Amino acid sequence: MLDPNLFKEDQDKVKVSAEKEQEKKQKLLTTIKPHRGHTLFKVNTETMEISKAEFEKTDVDYLNVINKNNVSKRKVIVEEGHVYISALNKKNVIKKMAKSINKK
Repeated sequence: MLDPNLFKEDQDKVKVSAEKEQEKKQKLLTTIKPHRGHTLFKVNTETMEISKAEFEKTDVDYLNVINKNNVSKRKVIVEEGHVYISALNKKNVIKKMAKSINKK
């Protein structure tokens, strides 16, 4: 004969794991508003590799989308181990990194 309590224990485990998955929330670290004409670069802190930051677009307000006002907000895809710097080009990123290292 099957014990009905075995199935209840499995259901409890599923609920606990579902709650843990829901606890993952995004946390606002900081905001960067690049100057006009600047590009946002990401610098790997271990290898000092410089590359352009990647963005994802999200619609801001559904009313603007309905009225065909293409209002969208860009959000940086944040990766661990990277520092984000707004600069005109890669040469200026190197200068800004050198200044920040010398200050410490």
